Amino acid sequence: MGQKEVTLETIGGGVLAELFDEELRRVFENVADVNTKADQKREIKISIAITPTKDRQYANTTIRVDSKLATVRPHESTLLLSFDGRRVTAYVNDPKQEELPMGNVTPITREGQE
Repeated sequence: MGQKEVTLETIGGGVLAELFDEELRRVFENVADVNTKADQKREIKISIAITPTKDRQYANTTIRVDSKLATVRPHESTLLLSFDGRRVTAYVNDPKQEELPMGNVTPITREGQE
């Protein structure tokens, strides 16, 4: 049985391609995330560390594939603060969301049910 020479495809038993594919998938998911800046650069870095043994007959490898993704944009909201003389209470207050009139709501029922 002949020995396989180490190449990009064979190093680590092919793990480099698997790790790269996983990071590439993470990058594409990050690009598709509407909570990130669309035109921010994403990066994938491949690092292979090779540490020879003292007798130089063997070498150990450490393969790392990392990505730098776009950060998620912060979300801002407004709270309504109320002070009653003893304590402060915070209420959800979204100025973009108006209260819906609920006085004239008719419940929906399925046919044959009440």
